[in-house]
Amino acid sequence: MVKPLVKIDESVIARVRKGDVTAFDVLYRTYCQRLFCFVLQIIKTETDAEEIVQEVFLKLWETRLQIDKHAVFESYLFTIAHNTTISLIRKRLSEKKYIDYISSLQEVTSASEPDGETEFKELSQQLQNLLEKLPPRQKEVFLLHREEGLTYQQIAEKLDISKNTVENHIAKALQFLRKNLGGGHFSSLLFICLFLESQSGVFI
Repeated sequence: MVKPLVKIDESVIARVRKGDVTAFDVLYRTYCQRLFCFVLQIIKTETDAEEIVQEVFLKLWETRLQIDKHAVFESYLFTIAHNTTISLIRKRLSEKKYIDYISSLQEVTSASEPDGETEFKELSQQLQNLLEKLPPRQKEVFLLHREEGLTYQQIAEKLDISKNTVENHIAKALQFLRKNLGGGHFSSLLFICLFLESQSGVFI
C-alpha cells in the first residue's frame, strides 16, 4: 500500500522549476521508492515498474515549468505515474506476445468449447482479411505499430508524416476493425490485444 502523503518543502519545488538539479535529486530520493511500489501494484513486474519510474522522473524534469505551485505536488506526481503505467499497459497489449497469450487461452478453453479453436482461427483469418481492406498507408501505419511495436513518434519519423496523422490512421483502422470483426467471446479477446474495450489489468 502506498504510504500517506509526504510534505515536500515548497522551496524545493520552486528550485526544481528553475532547473536546480540538486533540488530535483531531493524529489527523486523522496519519491522514487514510493512511486515504484505504487506502479508495481498495477503492473506487477519489477522491470516494467523500474522503467516507468525512470520515465516519470524524466517527464517531470522535462515539464518542470508546468508544475503548479498551488497544487498538491504528490498528487500531480502520482497522476503522471498512473497515466504512464496505463500507457505502457496499452502498448504491451498490442505486442505479439499477447496475441500468443490469447492462443494459449484458446487451448485452455477448447476442452469446454469444442468449436473454440475453429472460431479463433476463423476470427484470426477474418482479421487478416480486414487488414487487407485498409487503405495502404493506413495498413502500413497500423502494422508498424501493432506488429513491429513502433511508437507513434517512431512511425511518424520513419514515414515522414506527423504524429497526429499516425494517430488518425490507427484510430480509423481500429474503428474499421471493431465495426467489421464478428462478435463473440474470442473476438472480444482478440480486440483486447488491439486496445479496444480493454481493461488495463486484464493480463496483469
